[in-house]
Amino acid sequence: MRRWLLALVALAFVGCGEPKQVSIDGFEVLTASGLSAESASEWQLPSHLTLLAEVDNQGSKVCMSDCRLRVSYRGRRVLMLWTEQKFTIPARSRSRIVVQLRLAVARNSQSLPLQQALSRRDLSEVTLDWEFKARRGIAAGRIEQSGVAASEVLSTEQQEQLWKMLE
Repeated sequence: MRRWLLALVALAFVGCGEPKQVSIDGFEVLTASGLSAESASEWQLPSHLTLLAEVDNQGSKVCMSDCRLRVSYRGRRVLMLWTEQKFTIPARSRSRIVVQLRLAVARNSQSLPLQQALSRRDLSEVTLDWEFKARRGIAAGRIEQSGVAASEVLSTEQQEQLWKMLE
């Protein structure tokens, strides 16, 4: 009896195949508040953002937490965005979810060059690092990636959305 049960469980896992990916189809800023810079001469960015993200998830529900995104310019970290609350991506749907973010700007030699590159719409020396915890069904884990070119991660449409947000 146990062998049959184990075989059935193994068959169920094999039959499930690879998990379906979650993709971000678009995003927009709903609210931006606070300032991350204290003096008027520094880069003025909000310290709190509320994003509306359009996501496509054709798999099961995904619960996200401890999300961090670091933006670097010429190898030095300049911006960090992170979530303070968990959020859920609904199963088998295209959804619009609200994500609350915090933002911090490093006061280093690359913050002004990054600002200038973004105003020129130049992502050539911008890299991204991210990490997050994800739970899908009974599977859970921490996902990390570093040193990824921003131009490889953001589609042309997402880059256009970024430029509109920064105008």
